[in-house]
Amino acid sequence: MAFQGPWNVHAQPGAIKGYAKASTGRACLTGQTRAILDRLEARIGAVSIISTCRPGAVIAGTRRPSFHRYGMAVDFKTRRKAEAIAFLRSQGVFVMTYCRMGHVHFNTGQRGASFCGQRGLNASARKRGRRR
Repeated sequence: MAFQGPWNVHAQPGAIKGYAKASTGRACLTGQTRAILDRLEARIGAVSIISTCRPGAVIAGTRRPSFHRYGMAVDFKTRRKAEAIAFLRSQGVFVMTYCRMGHVHFNTGQRGASFCGQRGLNASARKRGRRR
């Protein structure tokens, strides 16, 4: 699999700044993020967590800090992906999927959605309002 950014779980640890310190634990998550994750699992069952906290993480191709840096983001896999996405969208968090990758990302620092690069179609209402 080719490198696709800091979310690439197949990358060699240390190859991406902050990735070597990635966590799959929940203790580092903010209370709000942990609560959303708990409600998600109560709804669809246990999920396989890929990444939670990554100190110093930045969004690939930018210098902007990732919400993983602050304990406000979770990457996970589930067999009930569509249900998970629908539930997370109902919770008012930002939900994202990546092309050619099977996991889901959510963070509690934003609202809206981006599905396999289709941000414009699913952007938050606030951002849509700015484009008008």
